[in-house]
Amino acid sequence: MTIKEALMRTGPTTTMMGGEKAKPSTVKSKPALTRIKGKVIWYKFHRGYGFVAGDDDASYYLPHEVAERAGDHEPMRDDRCTFIAEQRGDGKSKVITWIKFD
Repeated sequence: MTIKEALMRTGPTTTMMGGEKAKPSTVKSKPALTRIKGKVIWYKFHRGYGFVAGDDDASYYLPHEVAERAGDHEPMRDDRCTFIAEQRGDGKSKVITWIKFD
């Protein structure tokens, strides 16, 4: 059996070359999305980003694309907001993916 054939097989376990048993793959589910309240620390349109302080004492990166989708005005310092954020691959940065200004 070729490696390609071994990879194409389905089932709870697959016999690989050399008789090894491959474990079934596990699919990691995304964490539940939680709405967080906070306020804008600063936002610079010409830079294309800003930061929001969450009521959970964490800082969140606010990209221009997300702020623009929020609507009617440019975010201003101390604007209250509700947002959803996700942890990025580096494990450090938290990026806002949705925001609504109160």
